[in-house]
Formats: sequence, structure tokens, C-alpha cells
Amino acid sequence: MKIILFVLIILFQAENITAQAIIKGAIKDETGLPVQYASAGLIDAADSTLIRGSLSDENGMYLIENITSGRYRILASFLGYDHVYSDVFELKPENKSATVDISFLSKGILLDETVILAKRPFLEQKADRLVVNVASSAVAAGGTAMEILQKVPGVVIIQDKVTMGGSQNLQVWVDGKPSPYTDMNTFLRDMPGDQIDKIELITQPGAQFDAAGGPILNIVLKRNADLGFKGTAALTIGGSRYDQSDVGADKENFYRINPSVNLTYRNGKINLFGNTSYNQGNYFDVFIINRYIGQDVYKSNNIDRTDYSFRNIRIGADYFVTDKTTVGTVLRTWSRMADGKSFNKTNVFDQTESILYTTFNTENVTDSRRSGVFSNIYYKFDFDRKTGHSFNADLDYNLFNTTNINDLTIYPDDSPQLKSLSRQAVDQPVNIIVGKADYKLPIDSSFTPFCLSGFLFCAGCSRKLRKRAGTG
Repeated sequence: MKIILFVLIILFQAENITAQAIIKGAIKDETGLPVQYASAGLIDAADSTLIRGSLSDENGMYLIENITSGRYRILASFLGYDHVYSDVFELKPENKSATVDISFLSKGILLDETVILAKRPFLEQKADRLVVNVASSAVAAGGTAMEILQKVPGVVIIQDKVTMGGSQNLQVWVDGKPSPYTDMNTFLRDMPGDQIDKIELITQPGAQFDAAGGPILNIVLKRNADLGFKGTAALTIGGSRYDQSDVGADKENFYRINPSVNLTYRNGKINLFGNTSYNQGNYFDVFIINRYIGQDVYKSNNIDRTDYSFRNIRIGADYFVTDKTTVGTVLRTWSRMADGKSFNKTNVFDQTESILYTTFNTENVTDSRRSGVFSNIYYKFDFDRKTGHSFNADLDYNLFNTTNINDLTIYPDDSPQLKSLSRQAVDQPVNIIVGKADYKLPIDSSFTPFCLSGFLFCAGCSRKLRKRAGTG
């Protein structure tokens, strides 16, 4: 019974304790005043890669947590200022924190005719959300959505599970709509970063969002609006080799290959777009656990390796009927195949760890197949784009299929013929049809309750009331 209990604990829990520190500091302008909501990025001094990002608060203070030892720099950016790099500093294993202050220098802006060019910062704080501008940052090159989120403040990822603001009830949306994917952790891990325009972290969703509770992570995929035809192709290849002798395994090679193609065409009132990507590779998880159950000590080493392939195709069209009216459709299909194998060796000792009672092994072989089709038809009418006064209607159809097979084998180390076998098979098809309509009318402080009542029930005075509200 103790062995079975411990196997269940191993399958669902893991611990990873490392010495980590925080980096903090103040961001000020040339006069010494604090700069609010400036972007602060922790940069690896060796190759200038972004490790993690943060934003300054109302007092100009930033904080970057859970950082391991190494040599770093701080990159600060804010609209109207040149980017500023700090000096290289070293965070040693015995350090618990480091303080790095940044001061901006004013940047003169030269106007040519009436054109102003500005690069969006990696992190941008808005009234109701934090925006991660992926397309304007080199951080997306060769990375995945999961790897990008690891650099965003407020996002915590443990064993590929994404949480935000301490909430476990995180909703993941795609293009402003609830995601059609059933396994979002897998989707985020496989989605190439070059497919993403921006990521919005909405901690307190407003009335325009579904009342499902919890923060929203909205992934906005690219939709190029340039006139004419435009196409891009990319190929990312990566590899690594790890010595896993500490868990009883040999040196193993790991790789990832990710080709992708994006095509857009816009001519007059028609906008066509499509992209396809393929992601193939493998990854592993290793953990070492010591458990104390009663008078016994369980020492176990576990290694989990997965080989996967992910295919994604997305096509769509927009028709701009008038300057205020748009209709469109999107079709997305995807599939993922993965084969995994996990091996765990556990030694059971007495409480002094001087007597070895027994050694048993646990193998878990998984075969996972997932696929889905998402289609959408929408209508949008903008009463006033400046204020966000609009009406939207959507009709979605989602089709998913998930097939998982898990073969679990437990046997003593000295008697491999005494195997305990079990299999779990899941076949889960899902069909979802959703219709939705939203009417959005921003109201400012000049819009009194009396006028609101008149607007709702009296069409004859609607023009006057909209003018008072600043939305007409």
C-alpha cells in the first residue's frame, strides 16, 4: 500500500527548489522624477537575450523576481526616451537581491512633414490590461508562446501550467474570443512566437468579456493590413545535448524544427490572410524527490521524455462593406501528436537511510492525439472608433477530438517479471456551437443618470445625448 501511495504522489507532484533572488530599482527621468509604467528588461550580459521583463509602478520602482545567479544588465525603455542600458552587474549565488537604478535622457523628436515613427515597447501598461508587444520585439524569434510568457511580470509557469496574478482560474483567449483549444498548456508550448502580434493580460475583465470569472490572457495573432500581397517564410532550428546521469540516464540529444509561412492580400475592400506552421521536436522533465512517509524514506529519480509534432493552418477573409461596417470569417485547423515515456526508480530505506528495504520501478508510456477545427463568422459596426462605441455579432463552430492512451507498469528492480500493468484510454470528441452579440457604449462623467435613461428609452433625443457623452 505504501508503494502504491507513493507512486500516485510521484505521478502528480514534483518539487524544484533553487536559490533565487530579486532585482529592483528606480526608473527616473532627466529631472529625477519617477517614470511610471516604464519597461524594464533583464538582459543576459553574455548574449543580450531577454530573461524577464517588468514595469515600473506609480513611484517609478520596478521589481524582477525569481532570478538565478549570473551576469546581467537592465534595459529600460519608454516612449519619448532613448533606450538605456545599465552597467553589467553580477548576481552571485549568495546574493538575495540587487538594486539597479536607471535614469533616462530626454530625446529630441524630429518631425518630417507630419509623420511620427515610434517603436512600441515590449511591455505597455493600459488602463485595463498589460500588453506584451511580441511583434515589435526580437524575443519572439525562435521562441514559443510559453517561452514569451516566462518573461512577463505577473505570469508564473510551473510544469507548463500558466497562472496569472495568483489565480488558478486563467482564461486563455485567441483574437479576442474564448480559445477553441482544449489543452491550452500544450497550445502555448507549441505555438511559434512569430505567429503572434501581441499578448494582452487582463487581470480584471470588464463587462464586454464573458462572465466566466478569473483573469484573461488574450493572444492576438498577426493579421497584416498592408495593401497588396505580402508573404513571409521562416525556419527555426534548435538543438541541445544533456547529461542525465544524475537520474540514471545517458546523454541524450534534443531538437526543435519550426517552419512557418504567412500570406496576406488586401485590395480595396477585401482582406485575405492565411498562415501555416509546423513544429516538431522533443523535450524532457527531470526531478529528484525524497519523501518521508511514516518510518520509511523514499528516494526517487524520475525522467520524462516526449516527442511531438504540431500542425496549424489558419485562413480568413474580411470584407469592409463601409468605413464603419465589417464582415468576415476565419477557419482554423490544427493537430498534435505526442509520444511520451516516463521512467522512475525509487529506493525505500529505513528512517536512518542505512538499510535498503526495496527498489521498484515505474514506467508510464503515453500516446496522445489531439485535433480541432474552429470556424467563425462575424459582423462588426463601429459607431465611433475613437470612443469604442460599437456592435459585434459572432457565430462560432468548434470541433475537437482528443485521444489519450496511458500504459502504467510497476515492478520490483530485482524481479522485473513481476509486473503490475494498467491502461487508461480516453476518447473525447466535443462539438460546440456559440452565438454571441455585444453592444459597447462608453460613458464618461458628463453622462448623467437622467440622460442615460433618456438615451435608453427615447430614440428622439439619442443624438443630443450621444454628443454630451462624447461618443457621437
